[in-house]
Amino acid sequence: MDRIDADHEKVPLLNPVGFTPDQGRKPPSRISIEPMVFLHSLGWSLSEVRLTDQIVYQTCVFKLGSAEEVCSQLHSGDNATASMVLEQVVQPYAASVSMAIVLLTSVVPAVAALFFGPWSERFGRKPVIAIASIVGGMVEFAIAGRVLFFLYTRRQFGWDVEMYSLWLSSELAIIMFGNFFGIFLMRKLFKMSDLGLLTLSTINHLGDYLIKGSARQGWQLFLTTFMSPFKGIDGAASRSILSTILPDDEVGKTYSLDLSIKAVTPLVSVFLFTYVYNSTIESAPYAYLFLTSGVFAVNLVIITIIRFLLKTPQEEDVDSK
Repeated sequence: MDRIDADHEKVPLLNPVGFTPDQGRKPPSRISIEPMVFLHSLGWSLSEVRLTDQIVYQTCVFKLGSAEEVCSQLHSGDNATASMVLEQVVQPYAASVSMAIVLLTSVVPAVAALFFGPWSERFGRKPVIAIASIVGGMVEFAIAGRVLFFLYTRRQFGWDVEMYSLWLSSELAIIMFGNFFGIFLMRKLFKMSDLGLLTLSTINHLGDYLIKGSARQGWQLFLTTFMSPFKGIDGAASRSILSTILPDDEVGKTYSLDLSIKAVTPLVSVFLFTYVYNSTIESAPYAYLFLTSGVFAVNLVIITIIRFLLKTPQEEDVDSK
C-alpha cells in the first residue's frame, strides 16, 4: 500500500455528505459502512445473548447437580415463582462466568490497538477507525455491562432470548438510523458542531440508562430505545474533534492511545459492574444501571468544561453567523 496523501487525511470525519476538499471533482462512489457494521453488531450481539442464556442454564445444572428437569423451569412460564428463585441462585455465578469471557475477548483488542498508531501514520487513520468499529475493538467503560443487562431483563421482566433479541434488534436498528441520518441532519439543519454532537450523544446515553434503571415494565425499555437514537455518534464525534485540534503527526498516535484505553477499560469495569450486580441482585438489581448513568453524567461535566476551554474554528464560524 502506498503512503496516504496528507491533505486527504485533513478531511473532518463528520463532513456533510458530498463535501470534498476539491469541490471541482465529483466525489467517488462508495459503499456505506453502516449496514455492514449493523449486521456485524447484530450477529455478534445475538450470539452473545444465546451464549449467556446457555451459561445460565449450564450454571443451574452445575449448581443443582443433574437436576435438568428443575433447570428447565427457567422461564418456562409454568411456574414464575420457581423460575425467579432459580434465577436468583444461578445468576451471580453466571455473571462471573460472563465476566471472564469479557476479559478474554478484551485482551486481544487491547494489545492490537498498540500497533494501530504506527500503521495509521503510514496508511491512514480512517481504515483503522473502520476496522476497530467492525471487529469490536472499542462495540468502552459502560458497554462492559451489556451481558449483565440480559441477565437483568431475565430477572426483572422475565424476558427470554426471543424477547431480548427483539429488543436488541430494535436498539441496534435505531442506533444505526441515528448514525446514518442523525449526523447529517444535525449538521445540515441545526449547524451543530462536533462538540455539540458529542454532547447530544452523551445526554442520550445518560437518559437511556436512567430510564432503564427506573423501568418497571418491559415496554419501557422499548420506549427509551426510541427516545435515544443518537447514542452511537459519540465515537465519531470525539475522533473528529481530535482530528481538527491535533497536529498531523500526532493524530495516529492519539488514535492508537484512544483505542488502547477503550479496549483496556472493560478489563477494569467488568469487575465493578459484576460486583455491583451480584451484590444487589436480591434488593436492587438495577443499581448498576444507575452507576452507568453516573459515568455518563461525569462525561457530560467533562464535556461542559471542554466547551469553555476549547473553541474550535468550526464553532466560531457557527457562532458568527
